Amino acid sequence: MLTCGFLEEIEIEIGKRLNALENPENERFSENLWNSGLEDLSFDDQQYLKKVLSFASSLDYHHAGLTPKAYLAHPIRVAGMTLLLSQKFEQKTLGAISLLHNALEVSSISHEELKSEVGQVVADSIKILTVERDLQENATYLNNYYGAISSTSHSLSIVKIIDKLDNLFILGLNSDDAVRERYLNEIENYVLPLVSKSLPQLTVYMENLVAYNKKNGKINK
Repeated sequence: MLTCGFLEEIEIEIGKRLNALENPENERFSENLWNSGLEDLSFDDQQYLKKVLSFASSLDYHHAGLTPKAYLAHPIRVAGMTLLLSQKFEQKTLGAISLLHNALEVSSISHEELKSEVGQVVADSIKILTVERDLQENATYLNNYYGAISSTSHSLSIVKIIDKLDNLFILGLNSDDAVRERYLNEIENYVLPLVSKSLPQLTVYMENLVAYNKKNGKINK
């Protein structure tokens, strides 16, 4: 039985993402998930989000170990899942945020440039989502960071949850035990409470995914 209508067993989902990383030019999983998210949107909203995707695809991404094509599969998946899980009146906004959620961190685009391209709400939301990496282990910073996400007038928490969900499937590719432990602690302390509030139908699956990562550790390809 699929969780939330599209999530299969954890090991199957891991396999899909590993294939996407290894075969970025040929994999269709990420695109199919995106297309599923678009299906129930109005024509105008579909066209808007396709335009945002085109813009996102034009950015020059710098993500260690990944080509721009391989990296872009992640925000495309996040957008697809976000569209499937968000309410209709927020889909357009949350979809755009999802496609660009890491743009300020992994490309050279500025907040002002984003604002001129996709508007203030989307640009400001991406700024809120952008982590200050030198403070990412600071509890006070994390409390304020997740508090800001929770206090937006739209459901920005959903984008953050789905971003973390997608990353959790391949967390085991990081060989550093301490990094994986810190990541899982953040999920348990900050993200799972958001899941319970914003996407309760995903709670058990995400708890199981955290437990899977704790048990299995590093992925041996």
